[in-house]
Amino acid sequence: MNRKHLHISLLSAALLALSLLTGGCKAIEKAAIEKISQIEITSFQIDNISPVGLKGLDGEFLVGISNPTVTVELSDISANILYKGEEFGRFKLDAFVLKGHSKVIYPLTAHAKLNSITSFGILMQALSGKRDDFSVRIEGTGKALGMSKDIVVEMPLAELLEMMSKTETENEK
Repeated sequence: MNRKHLHISLLSAALLALSLLTGGCKAIEKAAIEKISQIEITSFQIDNISPVGLKGLDGEFLVGISNPTVTVELSDISANILYKGEEFGRFKLDAFVLKGHSKVIYPLTAHAKLNSITSFGILMQALSGKRDDFSVRIEGTGKALGMSKDIVVEMPLAELLEMMSKTETENEK
C-alpha cells in the first residue's frame, strides 16, 4: 500500500471512529432528554407564607421532586394562579438545581404579586376548599447537558393541594 492510500485509510478510519463516537454521545444525550419528561412533583407543602404590602406574598415551600435523569438547572421559574382562566396572581421562584437520579424534597422560596387587594380573598377561598375554578400554570427554563428547554406545566389547583394533603399525611406517619 502506498503512502497516499495509507493516509486515506487512516483518515477514513478516524472519520468513522468520530462519527461512531458522536453518534453514541447523541444517543446517550437523546435518552437523557427523553427521561426529562419523567421528572415529577411527588409532594408539595407550604412551610410559611407572609404578606408583603397590600398585594404581595412571600412563601416558603417544600417540594418533593423525583428526577430519574441527569442534573438539571431550573431558572426563570414562575407560577401563574388562574381563577376561571384569568390570571389573578403570579409567583416567581428562586432558581435551583435538581440533583440527578434522585428523589429529594427541596426548600423553595417564592415571591407573589397579586393583581388586586381582592385577590387575597379569592386566594383564601381556594385554600379553604372552593377550588374548582382555580388552576396553576408553572413555567421555567431547564438546562442540562449544555442545552436549555422551556418547560410549561398546568394543573388544577385541587391537584396541587391534593399533593399537599398527601405530604401532610405521610409526615404524620
